[in-house]
Formats: sequence, C-alpha cells, structure tokens
Amino acid sequence: MWCTAAANNKTVYRERYKDPLTGKTKVATVTLAGSDSPKLRKVAFEALNNKIASVSDRVECPRLKDLYDSYINYQSVTNRSSTVKRNASTLKKCVALIGEDALLDKLTASRIRESLITYTQNPITLNEYIKRIKAMLNYGYDTDLVKDPAVFAKLKKFKVDKQAEDYIKPEDKYLESAELTAVLNYMQHSQTQWYLLTRFLVLSGLRIGEAMAVTVSDLGENITVNKTYSLTTGEIHPPKTACSVREVFIQPELAEAIKEIRQYHRNMDILEGCRSPLLFHSAKGDYISYGAYNKYVREVTEAVIGSRRTPHAFRHTHASLLFGEGVSIDTISRRLGHEDSVITKKIYLHIVEKVRERDKEILAGKRLLA
Repeated sequence: MWCTAAANNKTVYRERYKDPLTGKTKVATVTLAGSDSPKLRKVAFEALNNKIASVSDRVECPRLKDLYDSYINYQSVTNRSSTVKRNASTLKKCVALIGEDALLDKLTASRIRESLITYTQNPITLNEYIKRIKAMLNYGYDTDLVKDPAVFAKLKKFKVDKQAEDYIKPEDKYLESAELTAVLNYMQHSQTQWYLLTRFLVLSGLRIGEAMAVTVSDLGENITVNKTYSLTTGEIHPPKTACSVREVFIQPELAEAIKEIRQYHRNMDILEGCRSPLLFHSAKGDYISYGAYNKYVREVTEAVIGSRRTPHAFRHTHASLLFGEGVSIDTISRRLGHEDSVITKKIYLHIVEKVRERDKEILAGKRLLA
C-alpha cells in the first residue's frame, strides 16, 4: 500500500491486486480525509482489503485464451497430431484477432465477426475461421466454459456465391493437356525423381501424402492405399477419411510408370548402398522431402506455363483427364477416395461444366428418330 496527498487535506491510498476476471494487475484506491498517519493508514488498509475482497469473491469468468488452451489440450488426446496442429494454428490467429482476454460471458457473435473482418474480406477464409471457432465454442458449452449457446447460434457464415464456394485455389488448379505435356517434358530433362513422382501422381490420382507412404508391398494389381505421410508432422497416419482407404487399379500406363520408378530406385540404391521398402525414397532410404518437391513444382510450373501450381494440382489433373475420357463421376469419386460423388462434383465443378459442354456437342450431332 502507498499513498499520495490530495487537495482539501485528503489522502489517497492505493494497493495493487490481480483481477480474477482478466488476470491483469489493477489498483484499488480509497480516499480519506486528513493527512497520512498510522491511524489513517489502518483505516485505509481495512477499506482497501474489503474492496479487493469484494472483487475476488466474484465468480471467475474464463477468457477466450482459457477456452483455446482447454480445447487444444482436449484435441491433442482425441485427434491426430496433424489435425491438432492445423486447428491450433487457425484458432490461435482467430483468438489473437478477437482478443485473448475477452471474457467468454461477454463475447458476442458481432464481436467475433467484426474482429475477423479486420484481417480478411475473403468470405471463404472467413467461413473457415467461423467453422473452427464454432467447434471450439461448442466444446466450451459442453464443458461449461461457455454458459450461453446464443454466441455460436448467432454466428452465421458469410454469404458466398456458388461459383466462389466451389472455387479451387489457383495454385491447385488442374493443368490442361498441353500444359501437362510441357511440364513433364521439362521435368524429364531436369530432375528424374521429381518427373517420375509427378507422372505417378497424374496417373494414379493419389494425394501427395498417400504417394509418399506407398511401399513396394502395397503394389499388385492395385495400389493399396491405407496410410498417408503427414506433411506437417512427418508421421505416418491412417488416410484422411475412412473412404480414403481404397484399392486404386493400376492401369497399363500406370504400371509402366511404376516399373520405371522401381528401376530408377534400384539403380540409385546400388550407387548409394541402401535399401528401402518405400516406392519413393531419398538416397538414404528415408521419406522424400515434400518441401523440396513442392518448391520444385512451383518453380517449374511458373517457368513453363506462367503460373505456379502445387503437387495437389496433379490430383485435380488426374480427375480432369478421366473426365475427358468419359469415365463416370462415381468411378472417379471412388478412385480418389471421396465419400461420395457430390464432393467430387463440388470440388471439380469447373471440370463437370466442361463435360456438360462435351455432352451437348455429342447430342447435337445425334438423331434419335429415323
């Protein structure tokens, strides 16, 4: 406790304390008539203690940061490490925008929306943030950290037009046939291993993490897809969804590509003196570097076709090529490991539109009645 003299022969006494509602240090004050003296200090001491006690007796209200910490801790027990890392990264950004010290019983839907808008105006990104926040608030309600469910009930998604909702990021967009040919030709003469991997992705439709996890024992008449390499943690996990566990038929063109891949690695293994069960592996027999491959793909596509792509673009390209050959969307959906063809249609809406135009051209040249 300390004091300062005030006007009209009064003395102001002050004492620091920690506010249980915010966790921040605050100062309680009391003003008494008279000059500072032992007797006056005793009165001030009792008054300040009573004032601080009245604040400390309040029911402690958790903050947004408390909810975040509890939620991520819970997820670390119930979810894969890659999922936890993704959610933690997104929510940490959201919590920082809204305010770590925001009291949960004071939090409103409008406060959340306005805070997020200060960071981005992209409705697709905003809706992704809202999805993650609502999941965290739901957890908070289930664990009694959030008392009023109205907060997340009122938290509505931003309006997105249909074309934007089915939008694929430019860097993941599929390659046209001429673009793919140019990219593969360039890769074939610059980096053999990355050329073989790219060709494999285009012909199989596997996700890059699934391809990195494929072992030689997974190969037969089909590719057995039952695991994936996490690009964030470097660990092997089950595939993305239950439907991602699948058998991918090895068509003749893919069989030829796999034969070249295995021959390449046999030659490399002899030179490096190593053996690995992986279909794709480094010179030491370890998992290949996704970072190096991703960087290579981005640089090559920018140099060859004038715009950057990621390895995921080759999965979209695989779907596009199958559509172009008249393969049904249900067959493609099963090959890609989607839960149903509705998801495939949504993601590849732009390709479906091309198929519709092709079908119109076919019908326009047909006569159904003699």
